[in-house]
Amino acid sequence: MTEHKTQKAELWMFLIAVIVLGIGMYYLGPSITGFVINDIGHSEQLNLVVASSGNYTWELEEIGDLKSVKIDGKVTKYGRAKVYIESNGIRHLVFDSTRIGESKENNASNESILITGFAVKDNENETNKTDTDEDKKIKNHKPDWTSGADEFVINGTATINLSEHFTDEDNNSLIFSVSQVDGLETAISNETITITSKNGNDFNTTITFTASDGIDTKSETVKLIAIVEKKQVAANREPLWNSSIDVFVVNGTTTINLSQFFIDEDHDTLTYTAALVDNISVTVDNSLITLVPADAFFGNATTSFTAFDSKNTTIKIVTLAVPERIIVNETPTLNETNLTNINKTITINLNYKKGTIYDGNDNGEESVNGVVDLTVESTSFNWNADESRLCTRWEVYNIEKEQLTTFCNGHEDCCAFFSLLPTKGNWSETYYAVFEKDGTGYNNIVSAQVLYYDVNLSIESPKSEIYYSEWGNKGVKFFEEEIKFSDECIETCTLSGLNKSTHTLIFEIEDDAVLWIDTIKYNLLADIGNNPPVLLQNFSIVNVQKNGNATINLSKYFADPDGDKMTYSYYKPDNITMLFENDIATIVPDKYADGVRYTYMVANDSEYAAISNLFVINISEMEEAVELKFFEIRDSSDRKLAVFDSLGNLRIKGVLIQNIEPVADENDFVLQDNFGNLSFVVKNPEGDLMMKGNLIEYRQALTPTPNSFIIQDYKNETVAYFNSTGSLFLKGILREGFLFE
Repeated sequence: MTEHKTQKAELWMFLIAVIVLGIGMYYLGPSITGFVINDIGHSEQLNLVVASSGNYTWELEEIGDLKSVKIDGKVTKYGRAKVYIESNGIRHLVFDSTRIGESKENNASNESILITGFAVKDNENETNKTDTDEDKKIKNHKPDWTSGADEFVINGTATINLSEHFTDEDNNSLIFSVSQVDGLETAISNETITITSKNGNDFNTTITFTASDGIDTKSETVKLIAIVEKKQVAANREPLWNSSIDVFVVNGTTTINLSQFFIDEDHDTLTYTAALVDNISVTVDNSLITLVPADAFFGNATTSFTAFDSKNTTIKIVTLAVPERIIVNETPTLNETNLTNINKTITINLNYKKGTIYDGNDNGEESVNGVVDLTVESTSFNWNADESRLCTRWEVYNIEKEQLTTFCNGHEDCCAFFSLLPTKGNWSETYYAVFEKDGTGYNNIVSAQVLYYDVNLSIESPKSEIYYSEWGNKGVKFFEEEIKFSDECIETCTLSGLNKSTHTLIFEIEDDAVLWIDTIKYNLLADIGNNPPVLLQNFSIVNVQKNGNATINLSKYFADPDGDKMTYSYYKPDNITMLFENDIATIVPDKYADGVRYTYMVANDSEYAAISNLFVINISEMEEAVELKFFEIRDSSDRKLAVFDSLGNLRIKGVLIQNIEPVADENDFVLQDNFGNLSFVVKNPEGDLMMKGNLIEYRQALTPTPNSFIIQDYKNETVAYFNSTGSLFLKGILREGFLFE
């Protein structure tokens, strides 16, 4: 036992330091001896509808000094509404519907913390050491970023010599560090930073370089432009045939506008061609295809129409149906009207419908609860059109959302020409525009186009008459009947002297106004206590490259429930320095230092502290992170009794008992020599380790003797072993009484 105590003296000294720090953490730094007041923000749902003058008794959920009152809700555009809060016969104006947005708001958050009444007591045993350090800090000149560079380009990998950018007026030696950035791999060696892009795409980001002279630090955040050379492939969508029609009747000279049949989703300019056809003359003029059949030809022919967007080509095979001409010897007597070649036209007349209960002033503007009615019933035709062959294509365009909705009313075949199904059977059906129906928003354009469609594709009596109007357009606007408001506090953004638990809200309503109060927000000054910082999670192993450094974001490990600013410290292991800037800790090993060190972190809010677990800092030549592996001894309920790790440390649930003859029962974990004698035993369930020999720790080079029980890491290097005489050799240390999770 004497040898074990001697070898573990350093560990016990370390643990005593931890215990002392834990006992004394409530006395470090100045202590708060008076009281603390917190400005606490509250929010209550009132859900009041106020249609007449009156008052409302408002009871606060907590008692305190009321410092501000704000309300959220909505009010009608007509009339006037006011809200007051009354205290001791004095009214304070909270809201006036004619002054929305005029609140004397200082934009301070309701959640801001206000410390207003505490006294600070210095430690009685404070020495002059702090003043001396402060004097040094005053005399010291911080490192400075003197190069002026604010942008670096990373083309794959780049190196930056920070000594060319930072200078120190006192000529102190500088220690450099760099922040970690997603998508980048950073490594530091002395003053040289190597940055490698791991992202496959170009991107912009920022990175922070830090220089420390041991007293002060200077950080500089610069822009990084990461470039990855790669080919840019632009996706192009081919033109589409946007019609169900694939048969065209050619009754004499016929012109087809291909722009009405082909579309391009990329809005590319299209070039059109048509294949030649026997007995039919084909000419192309931009998008117009003109077909002229030979005099004696009738029947069907096949051709192809082609659309080209400069990258992709789409070909549509169509049938051309040429009806037979009937020739008689005697010229019949025809009505002179029939000899007139009528150019059939449709003149659209889209208007707001008059004389209805909707849109009373017929200007296309209504509240969000109203209706705007539009009609095409006055559309005119220059021939006696068969109304059963008509349809109207409607489009509703939401200007704010840039959203288009299309639908069709009228004959089924007519709507099918636009690849639409009819929503109403009558082509002149009135369209009722309602807010948020058919995609409508506050500002819209409603368009209509009337089409006459009479097509017969039979060979016996082919017919093709398709006529359509220009587009008609009308604006349709919707507006809110009520005005929404939030955080209104004309005279109540800052209050004093209102310390009752019950207050009166007074309402003044004029000219049939209606007021909705959804939420009331207020701040109270109330006494609070100070909560200590908390440890969010344990620290795991920190891997540091030899002659490099590593950073830890301590905000991931510590938090303060009160939002207090925390300061950090650490147990200083040999050959390692830690620098702190805000929540970032930079671990800086001495030059050429390597191996394993143990430390812990302390977070302090000036009154209380939180202490982390003991964790490992591993300094090695390897660039890749070292991952801990474990050899575990568990009981029958799968609870850990002893755990070896790949750094050569051993943690046991119980205590170490050495230099004895171990005894065991059938439930224990045992190791025997070649003669069946027990070398060591892990007791179940106590977790005690009984050894025949001694414990030897901190052995950097382990050379197992024959017949040893050996534990190795992933590189097959020995990190611990029991020899044949029952002694345990560790590369690291042993910890007793460990509380396994």
